[in-house]
Amino acid sequence: MNASTIGMTTTMPPDLWRTAILYDHKDGNEEKLEKQYLFVHNLLEKISSDREATENLTQHAAKGNVDHDDVINGLLCKVLMETQRKEAAKYWYYLTMVTRDGMNAVTNTILSLINSKFHRLNDIPRLQCVFVANEIAQLQHTKDVDIICSLLRQIVGGDQSERNIMLCEHMLEMLNQNYAWMSQRPIIIQSTVYTYLRILQDHLAAEYVNLRNKEVNFVAKLMRDRWDDCAQIGKEMVRLLHALLPIREMKSILDDIINRPGVLSPSFGGFLSLMRVRTSKKFIMNRIHPDLEKKIRFLLNTVNKVKVGRYQEYLYRRHLSTAASDTLRADIVRFVCTCIHPTNEILASDITPRYALLGWLLILPLSGSAHNAATNTYQINAALYWDWFVYHEQTGMIMDIEPGLLVMYHNIRSKQLTSKLLDFLCRQIREFPTNFQQQFQLGVQASFTKLLSCRVVQNLAPIMETTRNNPELVIMARASFGKHFNCSSSDSGAPLPPPIPIPVQPVPAAAASSVLEIAVVDRIARPKTPTTQHEPPEHETPTIEDDSDMETNKQNEEHASFSDDDDDDEDETITNTSNQHTAGDKRKNSVATSSEDEDGGGDKAAHAYSKALKKLDGTFQELFNSITTSDDSQDHCDKTQKVISHALLTEDWDEDKIGAFSACLIHVNNPILTEFTLNDSELTTEYLESCVGNSMFLIFRNVWDNRRDEEPFQILLNILSDMYSQAPKIGYLFLFYLAVLNPKKWSDGFNLYKSFARRTQLSDLYNCLMMDLKTCQESDTNMLVYLTPYVFKTFPDSCLENSELFNIIVAVLGPLQLEQLQYMIMMGEFVMMNKESVVNLLESSLEWESFEQYATWQLMSAHDIPFDIVLPLLQRLDPKAHAEALSSILITLKLLKPTQDIVQHLVSRRCIDVDRFTVSLLRHWAIKHPKELAEHLSVVLSKSKPRQLTQPRKSLRPRSHAAKRAQQSLAAQPSTTDMLTHVDNLRKLPLPKSCEFFQQDSLIACLLHMQENFDEPCKSKFNDLFAIASRFDTDDDDNITLR
Repeated sequence: MNASTIGMTTTMPPDLWRTAILYDHKDGNEEKLEKQYLFVHNLLEKISSDREATENLTQHAAKGNVDHDDVINGLLCKVLMETQRKEAAKYWYYLTMVTRDGMNAVTNTILSLINSKFHRLNDIPRLQCVFVANEIAQLQHTKDVDIICSLLRQIVGGDQSERNIMLCEHMLEMLNQNYAWMSQRPIIIQSTVYTYLRILQDHLAAEYVNLRNKEVNFVAKLMRDRWDDCAQIGKEMVRLLHALLPIREMKSILDDIINRPGVLSPSFGGFLSLMRVRTSKKFIMNRIHPDLEKKIRFLLNTVNKVKVGRYQEYLYRRHLSTAASDTLRADIVRFVCTCIHPTNEILASDITPRYALLGWLLILPLSGSAHNAATNTYQINAALYWDWFVYHEQTGMIMDIEPGLLVMYHNIRSKQLTSKLLDFLCRQIREFPTNFQQQFQLGVQASFTKLLSCRVVQNLAPIMETTRNNPELVIMARASFGKHFNCSSSDSGAPLPPPIPIPVQPVPAAAASSVLEIAVVDRIARPKTPTTQHEPPEHETPTIEDDSDMETNKQNEEHASFSDDDDDDEDETITNTSNQHTAGDKRKNSVATSSEDEDGGGDKAAHAYSKALKKLDGTFQELFNSITTSDDSQDHCDKTQKVISHALLTEDWDEDKIGAFSACLIHVNNPILTEFTLNDSELTTEYLESCVGNSMFLIFRNVWDNRRDEEPFQILLNILSDMYSQAPKIGYLFLFYLAVLNPKKWSDGFNLYKSFARRTQLSDLYNCLMMDLKTCQESDTNMLVYLTPYVFKTFPDSCLENSELFNIIVAVLGPLQLEQLQYMIMMGEFVMMNKESVVNLLESSLEWESFEQYATWQLMSAHDIPFDIVLPLLQRLDPKAHAEALSSILITLKLLKPTQDIVQHLVSRRCIDVDRFTVSLLRHWAIKHPKELAEHLSVVLSKSKPRQLTQPRKSLRPRSHAAKRAQQSLAAQPSTTDMLTHVDNLRKLPLPKSCEFFQQDSLIACLLHMQENFDEPCKSKFNDLFAIASRFDTDDDDNITLR
């Protein structure tokens, strides 16, 4: 009898197996493991001793190879199922006694489980896999390295779930226990260091402090003990260490790499030599989960670029939608750049190119805090361009640097993303150590030279043109890029053949470096001539090529030559690259706008419209053609409504048909869509109703009218979301329609827009709302101001406490518009901030432009928010860096009477020499309210304590976190010296003779008391101030009651 003969009618319930070992349905291999488990379970069920168990198991295993594998795999499953470590060790002992093949069956099975089934295992078998790996490592089996590396890969980056944290902890414990064994295996050392350097980025939060400390101590010790092995990781280690600068141990290692390489190893060549070591692909792939790798390879090797949107939406929803997953994006970018090098056949096809996926990742909104978003944005940009800094024509791979240039080129029209990437390159060169900056600058210039010589783009002029509105960036780019900054079409050699237009699926844009920098892939196209930079059309629609177009495409691209690269060869030759990525594979223009030039733009739009129309039935074709011949606006509306009504009666809607219908509907309403802007001087009810009465808004009206009828509502939502992907203006125009409609129940508008947002490729209300308002900011500022009250009233959860949205609004405000918003706020129509959000909002505004900051303070003053809430911000404001905020606070405080809370925050500001902000307010109050100021100031000074002039003795025992926090809090407290410095500066100012501030009894008593308790250095420093009190004490001794 063997496992194949065991039925399911055993003493072991089958449900227990399914819930205990695997989540999902079982395939053939899983059913085989189940039978082997039950077979061994039945053999051991009535066994009373270990000796009897081993004899029984050995007897069955000796019958043949099949029986042997059944027993071994059954025992392995018993180990994986066991919750008690003692019992697991017992079954492992049975396994080692029974095996006859040197543990090969065990290692093969456990490797298969880890590589293909690990993500489906429950918590117990996941952690027991670590136990099995530990036992195999102690046996020093030939496959121990493979098993450990496979388990390390299962630690998922950007995942802070309990399951992942537990696996990380158990692996760390296991590796610590086998430190001596690991020290003899360089590949384990390198994989471990690379993995935990990356995972540490996910454990910087306070709740992971215990785990983080263990990881830091382990990795730091391993790197310093085995630096020669760790240095083989190469330049990626520097990038990972840069993300861990907040950790003291990691910062120390990076400092040693740059300044003291001999400390790490006598043979270590230093920072530059480490940056020139190419990181093996196996380490980069180690940070991409096998399931995610499979999806990315499928997308870039199989999916047509026209249909990539749904796959991107799934990828986002499955892997990138959480705040923790923000760190994963840099891993994906690095993986795509270095590990996926498409073949010539793929490059010449319609399969999604790498730069499309990377551009989508760059503009996708980050979900974390502003600080984390900035850090993650840096890591994403660094992952894209890390190879550029050390590129050399003889050793570098062009396929590693090619996506970075194409992402820039295909985002030219958005300008923000391309200019931000150029800004990153310039600033990163300057962030490197000074003595290495020239080498990295040459690397960037060599990258541009190689890419131009291989005709990846025809010339760099359109890219460099995006810097023209930023004088600082122009200066940096000219210094960093040398001759490439002033390049022209003649710099790139012989002219290329005309690019072949290729259809492309629109990809929704969301955010670049902060949260929102619009750069939609389908809105990006090459300039029509090499030397002319055209402005982008307002919207575009994907076009569909016929077979003849595809034949032409293949003929023109038959010489494409970027070939696939093998593992780590750095000497592979890239040949015949001249014709492949000319100007970044220029996209075919979709439905063109009416404002295009007479150089063929109208013909292209008509051609695209004609092709889309052919996909619809005859009735649709007649209705759309009748609209194009209509001159009367009312007739245009009536015929558009007929088209929409016919769409609601039509069945069998598929993706292609919806796309064609949306393209046609946009085309026939194109003039309205592109030319419509709001006139802020005529915002009457009649004007607004006339605006939403044109044909472009009929689709919105039908969505509203059918919101309670499920079937037509779903059809209309599908059409509207497809129109949105082709013309981003649709989003804020929908908001405008809802704002004009102004439903009695705000929830009606909220729910309708929420349904629309979920149907888009962004699939999230917040991201969709932010995208629409950012697009509105760029297209129609009057519309943005008009939408502001409605948006804040309807979407308070998304708008309040949202500094990014606030900046979008105040960035376009004029004085009149600011005044209107203040009136509306004071009349109670809406609120833009509350007590909970105001401090964070004001703190974020410190980095904005001057007028934006003034507008923010003016809007705050229009709210009924107690000014006391803002006081904690005072100590963080610097007179040179935050003049706007201080001047706004100064005017507000001047109108108030001093209170103890205000005085305490005011004199708590650090004072090196003279703080004009503090002393000017003190002078004003000393003249207007001398008694109140003296009383409050006396209380504040009396409660303060002098700061220690000597450093406290260092404790030999490590401090607890509570003690450290207390020490940091104490250090942050203002000193009495700072407070007295402010008062002394007030003494030096010319005060009116009528001012009796320094004659107040409470102040004199306080100063005398402090004089008695101060040490000699402080008495000497404030001798003149204390002399005032002493003089009044001598003259009016009878009036002093508190000496």
